[in-house]
Amino acid sequence: MDIDLDNGLIVQKNEQDTLIGQLHFTFLPGKKVLSIDQVFVDPQFRNQGWARKILQASIDLAQEKNYKIMPVCPYAKAVFKHEKALQILLATPEVDHNEAK
Repeated sequence: MDIDLDNGLIVQKNEQDTLIGQLHFTFLPGKKVLSIDQVFVDPQFRNQGWARKILQASIDLAQEKNYKIMPVCPYAKAVFKHEKALQILLATPEVDHNEAK
């Protein structure tokens, strides 16, 4: 798995250099928060656990830097909602702005 801190990208490829999936993240300026913006897995590699593995790389990165996490993409939000042990890493309580309207 390749992590590009400058461009906020985690990329997973297979042995043939085919893209399996990627995660876009942002370090929020002035805060010790990593925002998980998007997780993508190529359709041919879905339902094999790749999204969770790529997400875990971002969680590990945040923990190494002692950052909190703000899941923005729907997949990351769902994982943090269902895996209670991860909730200690959240930057702020999750708020669904669509429900507040």
